[in-house]
Parts: sequence; structure tokens; C-alpha cells
Amino acid sequence: MYNFLYMGRIFYHLKNGLSNVLNFDTRASRAEYWTILFFSYLWLFIFAVSVGYLGLPLGLIDLAQFVVVVLIISAGIRRMHDVGRSGWWILFPFINFVCTISNSEPKQNRWGNIPDGVKVFTESEIVDNRSKTENAAYEERVTFQEEEKIENELHEDASKENEDIEALEIEIEELKKRKEEALMKKKEQASKEAAEIQKLTTEIEKLKSEIQDLEEN
Repeated sequence: MYNFLYMGRIFYHLKNGLSNVLNFDTRASRAEYWTILFFSYLWLFIFAVSVGYLGLPLGLIDLAQFVVVVLIISAGIRRMHDVGRSGWWILFPFINFVCTISNSEPKQNRWGNIPDGVKVFTESEIVDNRSKTENAAYEERVTFQEEEKIENELHEDASKENEDIEALEIEIEELKKRKEEALMKKKEQASKEAAEIQKLTTEIEKLKSEIQDLEEN
């Protein structure tokens, strides 16, 4: 249904533009101007290809170009009128482009009433739209602040966890060193005890030998 309505608007703009091809005193909406511009160049392209394909006189292309130029100039002048400018503004390249993409003047001007199909917002609608925009911006800002707060909290938690992990790793390293030192001391003590036992054993064997020699003599 929407597609049919959209096509109907396009045909309406084309019909209005063609019926006002020699009318330079009224207004043309933005949609009408760009519809005329697009389909004029499209028709000119198809016509030129057809002339070449059918072998018709090339003068027909020049005639078609003249018709398209008149149609576009007419639509352009009426578009200038629609934004409240004189038709002579079409002679200034950058300014005329800005005018063609601008909104229609939201009131009757000296070139006529507002073109059909142009939505004109009342003051209350403008205020309402501004309020909605401001509310949406506020909600977006609040959401961003909440997300930033959550991100900071997560970052702080992660930093704290990293600090805890580093502290545990340091403690583990210290415990490993203490364990190694205790093992080294235990080994040294065991070595000393073993040497002492060996020394005492040797001395006992020596004494036994001396006692045995004395008894035999």
C-alpha cells in the first residue's frame, strides 16, 4: 500500500512539473524539483539511446535537450520561489544548490501558497519535537554516564583483583625462598651431624683397637 502511495506522489510531481513547464511564477516543493530533475535526465538518456539505436536524426537529441533544460530551469525557478528567493538566484551555482535542498517556506509568500504535500509543523509541534529531542539526548547522556560508571567500577574491581593477585604471587615467592633456605639449613645440619657421627665412629674404632692391643700384650 505504501509503495502505491509513493508511486502516486511521484506521478503527481511529474504531472505538476510538466503542466507548469512554462510557468515561472509559482512554487515547487523540494520533492517535485528533484523528481523532475531525476526523470528529465533519465528520459533524456533513454531518448538519446533510442535515437542512436533506431538511426534517427541526431537533431532530435538537441531538441530533447532543449526541452529538458527548459523543464529543469522552470522547476528550479519555482524551487527558488518556494524557499522565498527570487528566481534569479538559480544563476548562482552553490547558493541555488543550497536552496534546492532547503525546506519550503512554511507560509504563503508572494509566489503562492505552500505546495501540496509539504508538511508544515505548527509551533506546538516544533516545541514538542524539540522536547522529544532534548529528552532523547538527556536519556542518551544518562545512559552514557551509567555505562561509564559501570565501566569504571569494573576497571577498579579488575585493578583490585590484579593487586591481590600480585600480592599473592609475592607472598608465594617469599614462602618458596623461606622453604629453600630451611631445606639448605637442614641439609647443612644433616651434613654436620653425619660428619660428627663419622668422626665419633672412627674414634671409637680406634679406641677399641688400642684396647685390644693392650689386652693381648
